Order: sequence, then C-alpha cells, then structure tokens
Amino acid sequence: MKKITLFLAFFVFFATAFWIRTTKSFFNDTEKITGNVLSVATNWVSGTPTPTTQPTPISTPTPQLTLTPSPTPISTPELTPTPTPTSVPIVNRLVINEVYYDVGSGKGSEPANEWVEIYNGNSQSVDLQGWQLCDNQDCRSITTSSLVLNSGGFAVITNNESTWGYWAIPDGAIKIVLGSSLSLANVADMLILKDKDNSIIDQMNWGTPSSSWPNYNVNLWNPGPSVAVGHSLEREPAGKDTDTAADFVDRYPPTPGS
Repeated sequence: MKKITLFLAFFVFFATAFWIRTTKSFFNDTEKITGNVLSVATNWVSGTPTPTTQPTPISTPTPQLTLTPSPTPISTPELTPTPTPTSVPIVNRLVINEVYYDVGSGKGSEPANEWVEIYNGNSQSVDLQGWQLCDNQDCRSITTSSLVLNSGGFAVITNNESTWGYWAIPDGAIKIVLGSSLSLANVADMLILKDKDNSIIDQMNWGTPSSSWPNYNVNLWNPGPSVAVGHSLEREPAGKDTDTAADFVDRYPPTPGS
C-alpha cells in the first residue's frame, strides 16, 4: 500500500512538472507570434513602408541625328553670248569709194592715168548728168549727158581713156573720161562729190589738209590716210561711211570697178 502511494506521488509530481513546462512554452511562442504580428501591424499603421528595392533603370541611348551631306552644287558653265555683229553703216547715197592718186610703175603716168571710183549705195538708180568731181582747187563735170548709175553699181572716172588698158575693169562698171584733166597731188589733196544742185554728197582727203586750199572746209580729216605709190585708198566694205578716216584701207593691188 505504501509503495502504491509513493508511486502515485511521483506520478503526480512528474505530471505537474510536464504541464507547467508545456504551458510556459506555449505562452512564450504565443508572445513571440503576437509580437511579430504587432510589429508588422505597427509598421503598416505608422505609414513607414518597407523600402522596396527599385530596379535600376536602363538608359535608352538617345538616337544620334546623322546629317546627310548636302550635294556639292555642280556649277553650270555660263554660256558666253555670241556677240552681235556690228552693222556696217552703208549710206543710202553715192560715195567716193576708191582713189588711185599716185600712179605706180607700168600703170601709165600722172595726171592722165589717175582715177576715182564712185559707188552707188542708194536703193535707186542715179543719173550722173550735171554731177561734179572736185579736188582742193577745181571742180569738173562728170558728164553733160544722161548717164545712169544703177543701185549697187560702180563708175570709174579718169582723165584719159588709156587708163582702161592698164586695168581689168569689170564689164558692169561704167567708164567715164573727163572732158578736162583733174590733177591729184600725191602728198595731200581732197575730193568732193557734188550733185546736180551743187550740194556736197560726199568728200574725203589724204595727208594733211591746208586751209589755203580754195575748196578747204572744216570737215576734212587732219590728217587723212595716205598710201604708198601704186596703192589706192578704198572703203572697206564698199559704201562704208562713218565720216572718219578709218573708213578707208590701203589697197594693193587696186581694184577699180569692184
């Protein structure tokens, strides 16, 4: 009986001790859990969020603007305008076109075989009756009868008909022999062409004119052009007239009637 009582005492003791230990462990665990829950709740309520790690942004490269080079301008060659030919003033009248005043060797003698060429730049035919040809001193009648010089035609005037044998004068040119001699000086002289009304139609001179000449006038060139013996003074082209000495060129061989 004593042994049974002792055994029950030990059993109660150990059971009580086990219960106390188990209960303590439960409350400790409960406290820990409650503490953790309260801690989390407190943090949420206080508004202090748990920092969240933000992902590092990946920078997107800014696209680079590639400049397209401007095309090199191709220079267009400038067109050089073709100069407009200067029109030669051809007068609408008769002119002294060529003069052979210094007779060369084998072409006769002076003044018999000197000659003067007249060109009709008029658009119409002209009758030379009553016209005159003058040097620095005298005037001579070209013809006393009707003699028509066609438009664009030539007439060759000389003192003696032997002149025709020294030159190959075109058939279309009119040949005129003066009734009296017209002597032309070699160093300096002048010629005047007058119409039937005694009006000066054209004039020219060579060398240095002298105011002592009876037929001198202020419109003479000073000096006029000059050529060597056997050469002639001729307008180029025929009929050119700018009222300057440059209208005439040195012509060799001379070309009477053309």
